[in-house]
Amino acid sequence: MMLIGSSIKVAPVVSWDDHPIGDGKPGPIAGKLLDLWHEDVRTAADQLVRVPYPEG
Repeated sequence: MMLIGSSIKVAPVVSWDDHPIGDGKPGPIAGKLLDLWHEDVRTAADQLVRVPYPEG
């Protein structure tokens, strides 16, 4: 289980309500996804498109 979002990026969930999930340690998939996210942010910056929105 993991959380994915713009502010937390990729965060493994190792327990829920004080109950461990799996062995209670982050798994390799969450780590790999975080690595891929970092790689994408570093290498694809020229492909980003700014989306305007009203400020208020």
